[in-house]
Amino acid sequence: MSRDDRFNIEAPTMGGEFFWNDIEEYCGYRLQQNIITKHARIIDACDDRVAWGTIEGMKEKMKIFMPGTELAERGDIIGIRRKHIPYVGIDIASLYEHYAIYIGNDEVIHFCGREENFEAPSIQKDSLEHFLGNEPDANYFVIKFSPKDNRPMKINTKTDIQGQLGFMDLIEEDDAYKRLINSSDFHIYSGNESVDRAYSRLGEKGYDIIFKNCEHFAMWCKTGVAYSSQVKKIFSYNDIPIHT
Repeated sequence: MSRDDRFNIEAPTMGGEFFWNDIEEYCGYRLQQNIITKHARIIDACDDRVAWGTIEGMKEKMKIFMPGTELAERGDIIGIRRKHIPYVGIDIASLYEHYAIYIGNDEVIHFCGREENFEAPSIQKDSLEHFLGNEPDANYFVIKFSPKDNRPMKINTKTDIQGQLGFMDLIEEDDAYKRLINSSDFHIYSGNESVDRAYSRLGEKGYDIIFKNCEHFAMWCKTGVAYSSQVKKIFSYNDIPIHT
């Protein structure tokens, strides 16, 4: 998913004088597409590149510069890169990703436990702040789906390098998400439908890191298929079935 919003180091450009077409502009930020490679980028009023990736991904990314517009919408899948291993007390930079369904009003529903109370994981409602590890300004990502081919796209809420690259991004994956999209049960639910599906499973337990984790839950709410890209990267789905 991360290929739609690529790891970026903000750097100066020539403003698109050669080989670039302006697609959109908001508040001094310009979305441009390269006329040769067709990849896209966003540059600011100083012509510094603040983001780059596919044209679909950058169109979504432009929302963070639009006044009164939030990247995360009701019913979206959101995620945060975690470095803390629950119950173990070890911190390793961006070791894994934690997922949730954003239900609006700065609240989420996710599959998690309360480490401080040694509470077994369950599907529960929490504040966005708690989901972000009590760091309101943390960089998190939002999963959007390409209008062209339904591919999941991972869009970061920040434009700098903060939290954009994690351990899971370093693991190669071939034909990612083809099994998800080609599943007979795959369906992109509306925001309200996704939230309703999340509420329908509140209180559910039985967490399993391989077969029933936070990403399985969030993807099921949005697509009808319990799918985990993290499990897919480490294990082969030839042996691990996807669930509906």
